[in-house]
Amino acid sequence: MKPQEIKKIMEEVNSDGLSLDELLVNIGKRLEPKFEINADNSEYYNQLKYYFTNDSRFNGDLNKGLLLVGNNGSGKTLALTIFQIITLIKDKGNFFMMYDTDEIIDEFTKYGRPSIEQFNNYGDIAIDELGQDSGLHNFFGTKEDPTELLLSRRYIVFKSNGFKTHCISNLDANALQERFSPKIYDRICEMFNLMPFVGKSWRRK
Repeated sequence: MKPQEIKKIMEEVNSDGLSLDELLVNIGKRLEPKFEINADNSEYYNQLKYYFTNDSRFNGDLNKGLLLVGNNGSGKTLALTIFQIITLIKDKGNFFMMYDTDEIIDEFTKYGRPSIEQFNNYGDIAIDELGQDSGLHNFFGTKEDPTELLLSRRYIVFKSNGFKTHCISNLDANALQERFSPKIYDRICEMFNLMPFVGKSWRRK
């Protein structure tokens, strides 16, 4: 979500006096009018709340990033966007910019390896549609995998500074293992909490 879009949502949401649950639903409905917390997604959202409030009830490692996986339209990007805005309102120290894989690839095919650094902020970030592309992309005759390059950079800042990377993918663990090299897949396992999302598609409601 672009900064100006986030700003517009924040202007529409009067967060004063709202509980975290109320804020979550308020933002969710502005992003997706049909949004609701229900039996399909309540535990998923509980876990995200625990994670972003550093609550020990989170079912994973609070020092790692999140890897949200699930089918198309199941609400993964919506969920992370909601918490992107919540962190900006409640805890700016946990705020993260979100980048789409297509955006990363487009910049790489124009400018090559140096373009990767613009996405490697010394802070937390999120990558949407991880693994959606075939892998290798061309820059003036040199073929490389820009997503792998970025994940390698993020691994370095994760190990040295504790900065987190969050990712969203339509691929399950087996498909991610096939998509990425063994080295990068090992780093994915080390960097992320895997969170499968099995909710029904919002796009079909």
